[in-house]
Parts: sequence; C-alpha cells; structure tokens
Amino acid sequence: RPEVPWILDIHGGGFGYVMAEYQLLNACIYSKSLECRVFLPSYHLLPEYPYPAAAKDVQAVYQYLIEHAETFQLSRKKFLVMGDSAGAALAAGLVNDTACRQLPMPCGQVLLYPVADRRMQTESMKRYTDTPLWNAVNNRHMWELYLKDVPEEAYKEASPMEMKLPDRLPPAYIETTEFDCLRDEGAAYASRIMGIADTVRLCETKGTIHGYDMAMDSPVTKKYRKKRLEIMKEFLKGADL
Repeated sequence: RPEVPWILDIHGGGFGYVMAEYQLLNACIYSKSLECRVFLPSYHLLPEYPYPAAAKDVQAVYQYLIEHAETFQLSRKKFLVMGDSAGAALAAGLVNDTACRQLPMPCGQVLLYPVADRRMQTESMKRYTDTPLWNAVNNRHMWELYLKDVPEEAYKEASPMEMKLPDRLPPAYIETTEFDCLRDEGAAYASRIMGIADTVRLCETKGTIHGYDMAMDSPVTKKYRKKRLEIMKEFLKGADL
C-alpha cells in the first residue's frame, strides 16, 4: 500500500486555548496543497495543567503515529512537525526530544512566530507590551501559569532557547512577525540551531502581527502562506534524497 506524507501540526494559544478555526483551516490548506495528512492533536491546557502536561501529550501522539505508521499508511520518512506560537514551542521541544531519544526524526520542522524564551529579555519583548492578539503582558502571565509549581531546575526544559539540543536537527523554517513581542526570540532561536539543523530558513514577515494568518484571505497572509508551503514541499521532497 502507498505511504502518505503527513504533518503533525501543534496549535498555539498560549498553552491555554483550544484550536482556533483559522488554525484548522490552515491545516486543511496544507493537506490539500501538499497532498498529505495533517494531524492536529489536542493537549491538556492551562491553567489546570502546567508544564509538562502539554509536552507529554504531543510526545505521546508523535510516538503513537510513528509506531502505527503502517496501520495508517503513513510514510516513515516524509513527515513534518510544525506549530504556531506556543504550539511552536511544543513542536521545537518535541523535535529536540525526538533527536535526543533517537526516535525517527521528521524531515523538517516549521515554527511559526514561536514562543521561545521564558526569560523575556529581548528588545521586542520590552517594546511590544500592548500589541493586538499577543503582547509581553500576556506572555509573562502565560509563563507564570505554565511553570507554576515546576521546579526551577526544569525551567530550561520548557524554554527552546535554553533546552538541551541534540547533535543534529532536521531542516527548519522559522517565521516571525514584525509587531510581535516574540519576534526577536524567534530569530534568536533560528541563530541558536544554525549549524545543528541541516538548514535554517528565517522568514521575517513584514507588516504583520502575531497570528496574522487568521486573516485567511488577506494579501499578506496569501503571500507568506505560499512561501511557507513552498518550503514545506521542499522539506518533504528532500526526504527522497
């Protein structure tokens, strides 16, 4: 039976919100455009479930899909892990953990305006304290809830800029948004994994706010979604080499 390419797409929402409609619609576009299956896992949410509940959930989904690839006719080589915002933090952590545990690695990781650094010391974090949809005030509250009652020595495990990195990572595409408190830490994470990931593509979108692609039909969204899809297609094609 033919094996189908697939994507594990981890939704954002500050670790505390269920999947939004636009995140589901984007996943449908990915599936149709790339002729692949997209899995959108639910995970335990704040405030009831701080770290590591969500991370454990996505790890369990990933392992299940790997172990049951034949049952679902899934390719064992052509698959991506992606996420947006807090989902991108979970995606980055999952890919790093997968490599450290010597599980099959995806052929690419796609991180959209990622949550990346619980220390919150970047210039964009200091500047964007009242921007729409997400800002530094929201971000601080999120980290306080996410790390509530978590031992301080475990903080680094939740923060992509601080977590342990393996010797090698799959190709990465990292997208940042211009008027976003998370902008600089997304770019910093791209720099951090440079030389460890096979390739790193940083796309610094312009005229955008966090979660801009909820405006599904805007010219800006269409422009950057096209670029996103081109690179995802390239990552999947690269698995054949």
